Formats: sequence, structure tokens, C-alpha cells
Amino acid sequence: MPSFGKSSETKLNTVHPILQELCHRVVEHRDITIIFGHRTQQEQDAAYQSGVSTKPWPQSKHNSMPSMAVDVAPWPIPNGWGDLDGQTPQARDLDWKERVKFYEVIAIFRFVWQQLCGDFPEIAENFDIRFGADWDGDGDYRDQTFDDLPHIELIEKNHDSHHLNQQNRR
Repeated sequence: MPSFGKSSETKLNTVHPILQELCHRVVEHRDITIIFGHRTQQEQDAAYQSGVSTKPWPQSKHNSMPSMAVDVAPWPIPNGWGDLDGQTPQARDLDWKERVKFYEVIAIFRFVWQQLCGDFPEIAENFDIRFGADWDGDGDYRDQTFDDLPHIELIEKNHDSHHLNQQNRR
């Protein structure tokens, strides 16, 4: 059975305990690696300047401690994956085939999230997750303006605004 290496565990220890539990359950089904948990200001500034993130410090979900976001990738993943500029058509085709692995990982995260919420209803009551491959959660991965396949974030549900919205609908 797959398990996390030392580097992944160290990064995973910087994220919210619910994300930790979710990742530990996912790795039982599919080998993944943790790319990032918490990002320091220097790391976030570098991610923002390079275009890896659209959020400057401290606006990213990665910037809180514990981090409300984790970046994961299927393991193993080839070096240079996703760098389509200047690639031959054959190399680009291989990258797209590797992209499918991210969608597999997302599907497993969705499935395991449902199990976790079933085991702990208070999690489902208070939290949801969002994927960087589908920011608006509509199931259409083609309508993204910023494609961040590794990104998974934990979102706290705002019960007060939900309650007000329910009252306003009446």
C-alpha cells in the first residue's frame, strides 16, 4: 500500500488536520506526493511572481498556519510536467496523458471526502473542499481561467450567511 515519504509528511504536517486526514485516506487508494502545504511569505512571493499562484502574500489559502490548502500530485510524475512551451508534439501528448492522472486523483479525493463526511457529519456541516481544476465547482474543467490541478483547499462554511440567505428566500 502506498504511503507518504518523509518530505510529504513534513509538508502535510503544516496543513489543517482535516486535510491531513483526507490526504492520509487518499494515499491508501492512490500514491500521491505532497508538493506544498503552508507557504512562507518568501515562498508565496515566489509562487505569485512566477505565476504559479494568483494570490500575493498573505491572501493564499496556503499562507495560514495551519494551511487551509494543500498541493498534491500523483506519484510518480515526470520532471518538467506541464511545461508545454517548446515541446515536440509527442512530448506534449505525453504531458496530456499525465494530466489524466491528476483527474484520477481528484476523483479519489471527491470519493474519500464523501466517506470522511459520512464518518464525521460535523465535518460536512462545517466544511467543504474546492479543487484548483474546478474553481467554481460546476464539474466543467474547461472553464477555468487559472488551471491549478494540484490545489485542494478546505473551505469553512459560513452558517450565519447561509442562515440569512435561507431567511431571505422565504
